[in-house]
Formats: sequence, C-alpha cells, structure tokens
Amino acid sequence: MYNFQHVVLVSKYRFKVFRNPRMQKVVADAFREVELQFGIKIKEFAFGDDYAHIHIVVNVPANLSMQQARDRF
Repeated sequence: MYNFQHVVLVSKYRFKVFRNPRMQKVVADAFREVELQFGIKIKEFAFGDDYAHIHIVVNVPANLSMQQARDRF
C-alpha cells in the first residue's frame, strides 16, 4: 500500500544552512538512518534552491500516522 506524502522542512529563520556540502551529507545520512530505522521509504529528496529548506517525498507505512512520521524527521 502506498501513502506518499510531500514534506517540506525549513531551517530556523530560513538560514542557508544547507549550502555547505558537508552539511548536505550529514542531513542525507540522517534521513537514510530514519528510513532504515522506521521503515519510511524516501522516494525523492532535494535541497531547495535557496538552501534553506528540504523537499522530501516519502512513503509512510500504515502503522505510522503522518504526525508520527513527521516527528521522526
């Protein structure tokens, strides 16, 4: 069963914290850890053009509500 959701995560005060390639790697690794630990499948993952937000399309398992999934991120 598919339950795809589009999630946008914004940095505090919309600072451009995701411009740094090292920060991008840390964030991507953290999302992969969440994916493995909670069974949330990431279909798409991208940093916004302003480097102040992230777009993620995820498939949330049936045993988690969207609120629970969002809290994992």
